[in-house]
Amino acid sequence: MASVVLRESALVYQLEQLAEQTAQPVEKVLETAVASYLDELQRVEIHTETQAFWDMHQGLVQSYLGQYVAIYQGE
Repeated sequence: MASVVLRESALVYQLEQLAEQTAQPVEKVLETAVASYLDELQRVEIHTETQAFWDMHQGLVQSYLGQYVAIYQGE
C-alpha cells in the first residue's frame, strides 16, 4: 500500500476539521473523498462516451445496422 503525504496545509486542516466533526479518522475522511472524486470522474467519462455514441448514432445505424459497435474515447 502506498503512503500519501499531504503538503497543502489548508487541505490538511480541512480534513482534520471534517474528521473531528464527523468523528471519523482523517484517513477515512480522505478515503471517502477520493472515492467520491473517482466515482465522479467515472460518471463524466461514461457521460462523454454516451454523448459520443448519440452524436454518431445516425451514421452508425447507416453503416452497422444489426451489428454491435463499441465507442471508446469518442471513437
